[in-house]
Amino acid sequence: MIGRLYDFDGIEPDEAVTRVTDQALAVADEVVLYGHSAESATAATLAHPRVRSFLSASALAGHVWSSNGEDDLVLVHGNHLARVALRATHDVRCWIDDCTRRGGCTTCPLVGPLLK
Repeated sequence: MIGRLYDFDGIEPDEAVTRVTDQALAVADEVVLYGHSAESATAATLAHPRVRSFLSASALAGHVWSSNGEDDLVLVHGNHLARVALRATHDVRCWIDDCTRRGGCTTCPLVGPLLK
């Protein structure tokens, strides 16, 4: 899962998404783009049969948890995507898209009661 990419100075967002997606496709069965990365992806990137895109965090979480098995490995890159993984063990109550809260999902009271 790839959220917003901040690590690419000097190139356009669509080029950054293309580069990261191409590299991920070399080792992953599926690449999932979320939010800004999904919006910035080129039509050619989105047309790849192993690329999925989601603008909604809730829809993204639904896809991840319905399409992956017990032994699958899911790598997450992006702020505010921890809640997708936390859904496996916590009652996640926050599916706000374009969240601007600082500190990440694991410290946010909106995500749900977390282990202390």
